[in-house]
Amino acid sequence: VRNVVLTGDWPKTLAPEVSANLIAPTRQPLVEERRRLASAFEEKFAAASIDSVIERTRALEPAQRYTALADWVLPNDDHVALRLYSEFAPADSPVAKPVRGDRNPRTRTGGELLSPAVELVSLAASLGKLEELEQRTQGVEDSLPLVARQKQALLGLIAIARNDTAHAAAQIKALTPARPANPAAEERVLWLWRALGARVLRRSAARHDEEVAWVSHAPHALAFAFAAALADAPASARELAGPGFRDFTRIAGSDPAMWADILVSNKQALAGPLLAAAERAAALARAIESGDAAAVTKLLFSARAQLAAGETLARSGGAIPETTAAKSAAPKE
Repeated sequence: VRNVVLTGDWPKTLAPEVSANLIAPTRQPLVEERRRLASAFEEKFAAASIDSVIERTRALEPAQRYTALADWVLPNDDHVALRLYSEFAPADSPVAKPVRGDRNPRTRTGGELLSPAVELVSLAASLGKLEELEQRTQGVEDSLPLVARQKQALLGLIAIARNDTAHAAAQIKALTPARPANPAAEERVLWLWRALGARVLRRSAARHDEEVAWVSHAPHALAFAFAAALADAPASARELAGPGFRDFTRIAGSDPAMWADILVSNKQALAGPLLAAAERAAALARAIESGDAAAVTKLLFSARAQLAAGETLARSGGAIPETTAAKSAAPKE
């Protein structure tokens, strides 16, 4: 194309600041324009930039880091959604560590959960700003369904950081509403586990928590309590410890942080078993102190009968399904 002539009200000259950057916008975009642009393009890059956000903010002082993370996670003039993206750092190959003896454990590094939102909540807790962060989160406009769910998730994280398990559970429950039963899907799952030789026991969530409190959580709590009471025992007493002591205290060697979380999270279901055990222990102590051998014997026989009844129930319901069950065809889709 030759000899093209453009006509119109064109400026004869350009201002120096315009000439210096011809692609610069002539005006700042409006907030809605910036948010639409972010929704269309920038959120994809934000989800892929978690590691760089973590690296950049970890180099800042705590107060500056909190501000930077809050600006990135919480909605502002540049983006309308909460950014709850996360990823795992790459896991390195196993690294052998020289150890004594024949044992040669290997450790893995990496695999850390990277989440600016989680770091923001953790930092807010350490700076005493959880209430401020909660208020800012509560003020987020949640007319969009996605943003409403993101808001509930972040409030749940804040509740967990504040050890408010009831509020955290309510937020999580709101995020995971009950779905209609799907018998076909349930049957496929049951078939899978039975085909692997497992015995499937069906329980409601509440019934599961109630029963596990008796057979797992309470025994751990009692073992921890007895092990803690050893502080009052003569130091030389442990020289006489035998298999019975080791059997009873073995589970008290479990991870304290993990079990503290388990016990507190199941406090309602755990209250009954602990109270019942405390009552039996008190009754046994009274009988022993008064020299009432008959009462002691009665309680011990009662204890053994309860264990025997439990073993009988386990045997009657615990048989592995017949081989034909494992060989049967999988349920159809």
